[in-house]
Amino acid sequence: MPRRWVKEELKKDRLVSWVERSVTWVNENKENALIGGIVILAVAIFIPFSLSRRAKMNEQAFSLLARGQQEYFMNQPDKAISFYDQALRHSGSKATPLVFLYKGNTLYEMEKYSEATSIYKRYLDKYETRKFTPEVLLSLGNSLEQEEKFDEAKETYQKFLDRFPQHYLLPGVYQGMGRCYEKLGQKDEAIKIYQQMSHFYSGRIWQDMAEAKIKALSPTP
Repeated sequence: MPRRWVKEELKKDRLVSWVERSVTWVNENKENALIGGIVILAVAIFIPFSLSRRAKMNEQAFSLLARGQQEYFMNQPDKAISFYDQALRHSGSKATPLVFLYKGNTLYEMEKYSEATSIYKRYLDKYETRKFTPEVLLSLGNSLEQEEKFDEAKETYQKFLDRFPQHYLLPGVYQGMGRCYEKLGQKDEAIKIYQQMSHFYSGRIWQDMAEAKIKALSPTP
């Protein structure tokens, strides 16, 4: 019992000592204490305000994205692009990567391939590590093909293969690479790609498509 009492008294003494030292420091450093208090108060006010502002920005951006999608499905691509552009003004929102993807896809379907390519590249410049990157890489490759930039398209497809070797979009990537080699007059390389595709998708419809391409490109005996 005495030992416990001693411990309690020591705790009280340490607390009193800490309070006394704190009061002394504040008295000796009133200006610094005042500035510190102001900073703490400012942070306490700013953080909730900042979080609230960001939440509102995300809500507005996703709302504009949804309206853009609605116009797209109503076959109003120009109006869709307008809403996507408004959403992109909220540049720090969580919706921005998706907006880039949908805007690029809409421009592609409008046959504005150069603009679509530019949008896909903007996505990759800012969000290359995000989860929609495979879709953007494939779309970029398709768009570059339409611009007849077959070397760059081929490199884009190769980047996809290197980074996402098990992705569900691989059939489209193999086909894209094969087309590029064909357009570049490199039939042997195209055949190799289609052979890889055939092997990778053995027993599936993609194998039949690959074998048909191999047959069409192979010299007749």
